[in-house]
Parts: sequence; C-alpha cells; structure tokens
Amino acid sequence: MKTYFIISLIFCLSLTLLNAQQFRLDDPNVILKDSLGNIITAKQAELILGNGPVSFITVDHGNGKQEITLKPVSKKSLERKEEENDKWKTEWIDAQLPPFELQNISGETVKNDDLLGKYVVVNFWFIGCKPCIQEMPMLNKLVQKYTKKGVLFIAPSLDSKSSVTKMLQKRDFEYEILTDAKSLAKDMEVSSYPTHLIIDKEGNIKEILIGGSEDIFEKLDSLLSKVMTSSN
Repeated sequence: MKTYFIISLIFCLSLTLLNAQQFRLDDPNVILKDSLGNIITAKQAELILGNGPVSFITVDHGNGKQEITLKPVSKKSLERKEEENDKWKTEWIDAQLPPFELQNISGETVKNDDLLGKYVVVNFWFIGCKPCIQEMPMLNKLVQKYTKKGVLFIAPSLDSKSSVTKMLQKRDFEYEILTDAKSLAKDMEVSSYPTHLIIDKEGNIKEILIGGSEDIFEKLDSLLSKVMTSSN
C-alpha cells in the first residue's frame, strides 16, 4: 500500500489551514471515513485521493489510533480561502493588536503595554492543530537566535492552562504561551492556524504569515530581519 503525501486542507474547529501530511491507508491504527461519515476501505480512500485535492479532518483517539475523514476540495474553495486570508492580512497590516489581558503559564498577566518598545513575534495556535505542533522545533530555533536581540515571542493559545501544561510535559515550546486566548483570536477574527505576526517597537503589525510550512524558520527569520532593519 502506498504512503500518501498530499496537499490537504485541514479543518480544526471550523478553522482552515493549508498543510502537507503523510499517512498510510493500510495503517491498522487509522479509521478512514468518507465525507458522509461512513467507514471506508483503504481502496475506497485511494479512489477519493486520486480524484483531486482532498481535505481531511483528523481526530486523535489516543494510544496511536486516529480517525481520518476524507472530503474532496474544489479549486474554488482553495482560491476563496486564499482571497479571504489576503483580505484579512490587508486589514491588519500597520494596525495594532486589540486590547487584551491574558495569563502566561506562570500565571502572570500580559497586556498590550508589555509589548511596547520591543519587536514581537506572535504565534496563534492550539493543541489540536497538527501543523502548529509540528513547527514548534523550528520556532524554538527562532527564539534561540533572537531572544538576546530584544525580540519577544508570545504564543496566544485557544487552550486552557491545564491542557497546555500537560502538552509541555511531552514537548518543548520556548515562546511565552498565553492561555485561554480565544477572546483575542475572536477580536482579530483569526480563522487560520497557525497564524504568525511580526510587530514593530511601536506596536504596529508589519508582517503576517498564515499557515505552517517546513521552512517556517527561514520565512520568519527573513521577515523579522526585514522589520528590524527597516525600523532602524
């Protein structure tokens, strides 16, 4: 049975994100379903995958078991989402974050004023977003390069403090995580995860990058360097 590496559209809590994922159709730990919720065979899934772009919803049942629902995605849907993202980015470039007060893992309050006078990299994410989790090692590398250069890294998460704390027992993430950040995400109308922002010392959003990628370090490194250079 082939290993499928497909460009897919992941739907997480009705939030969309372009990403590449790999899985085997004959994996006994994977339950395959069609868009109607019917359990399908590996051969049926292969037919769906062979007919064009496919989206899938992944549900982790624990103990290595996973449920994957396959759904055909039209080219128009992909183009529409890209247009929506481009419009959203245009609205927020040179704007500032809405007023917020959120707590980090240590229980300390972080608010808008705490960001002024610093370059800030923001990562909107949540635990159920696989691309968000997969890019963490590369984001940690970015933190290690820029922390001593006066850059602040914050990661508003949709998850609770207890959930994030549990995740951190298994995985390192060096951003300052702000938990229960649904209100901030809602105020900004963030609809795709992960979403990255780069903010200048005056608090203005100068760069926006939507979606996870294998070269996220290089992309953010380049954009952050550009913002820091243009501000000097």
